[in-house]
This record gives sequence, structure tokens and C-alpha cells, in this order.
Amino acid sequence: VTILLLGTDARPNELNTPSRTDTVMIARIDFDRKTAKLLSIPRDVWVAIPNMVNYGVTEDRINSAYFYGEVFKIKGGGPKAAMDTVTLNFGIPIDHYALVNFQGFVKGVDALGGIDIDVTTAIYDPIFPTDDYKTMIFSVKAEPQHMDGVTTLRYARTRHQDSDTERIKRQQLVLLAIRDKTLNI
Repeated sequence: VTILLLGTDARPNELNTPSRTDTVMIARIDFDRKTAKLLSIPRDVWVAIPNMVNYGVTEDRINSAYFYGEVFKIKGGGPKAAMDTVTLNFGIPIDHYALVNFQGFVKGVDALGGIDIDVTTAIYDPIFPTDDYKTMIFSVKAEPQHMDGVTTLRYARTRHQDSDTERIKRQQLVLLAIRDKTLNI
């Protein structure tokens, strides 16, 4: 089973408006072999966007596919547009999708009682974006951390002190920590 994992960047006041995907990952679960693999796609990868030529869109960043599907109200909406975009550009058929926004992510982590992450590189982001379009300082020490939902979201989203590749690594660590916590409940 192949699942497209999408995290939208909708802030609390934007829940009913189209948004982009802040995170795009593909999870491949093989039940026979009892394995799972995860592939992250950088959100700024430039790709062909299928089924949008009538709207003047043929290519854009991959994180826009979901947005266009919602804006142009295509059949299946943003999830279908994102799934079709991944399949077209990477040759990976997608069976299902999972979609979460910032608030759902925070609530999910908090429902687990938080998660444990071994932070190997300190984080210092002096311009972390806030929900009201301002900025704040976000920092985390390089040591094992127990994180609540808000801190986990910030840890997964921060990108100003390093690169999108490092951000992807943090997001994968977060998913593994969620998996570990879920399996030990």
C-alpha cells in the first residue's frame, strides 16, 4: 500500500481556504514483509502539474499541486491533484492519502502525551513564522527532548538555520518518534 502523506500550511484563520502542502512524503507499507519505507519530496521541487492546463497551469512547485486542486475544485480536490502529480513525476502509483493541518498535527502529538526526539544538532531559528504572520525565536538544545505538539510542529517546520534537506530529516525523525510512541502505548 502506498500512502501520500500531506501536511498543509493552513494557519488557524485559514482553515476554510486553499493552502499549500508544507510536507510531502510517500509511505510504502508492505504487509507481507512487515516493512515500511518513507520517501520525502522537497516541497520546492519543480514538477509538471497534470490536469490543470485548462486553468493555465502546467508546472509549478510540488507543494502547489494540492492548492490548485482545491482552488480549481477538480474532481477529488487537492488530494487527487497531489496524488496525480506524484504519480506523473515519479512513477509511483498512490493508493491512499493522509492529510493533516498544523492544528491536527499538534492535537495528535498532544494526544500521545508528546514524543521523544534525540536532537543531535541544536536549533536556533530567529525568524520562525508565527500564526499571525510575524516571527519569533525558536530554539532547541542538542540533547534528548520530550516535545509537546506545538514544539514538535516547530521542530518539524523550522528551516532557516540549515536546509530543506535537514528539515526533511527532522520531519522523518518526528514520524518515527510518533510511530515509536504509538507502538508503546
